[in-house]
Amino acid sequence: MAGTGKWILGGVIGATALYALVVASHTHSQGIYLAGLAYAGFAVLFIMGLISRSYDKLDSGR
Repeated sequence: MAGTGKWILGGVIGATALYALVVASHTHSQGIYLAGLAYAGFAVLFIMGLISRSYDKLDSGR
């Protein structure tokens, strides 16, 4: 089960990104709103990076 930690990390990052979007949607502060959106954007890019590295590792034949 090599690589299970990456799945767990991706799930945690995704869950916290959804939480950040919920907080951003209910806030009255523009700073918190922008921080929530920025974190969600970071999470999307991070998960895309995890997926990309996983497929690159498969393509290299390791």
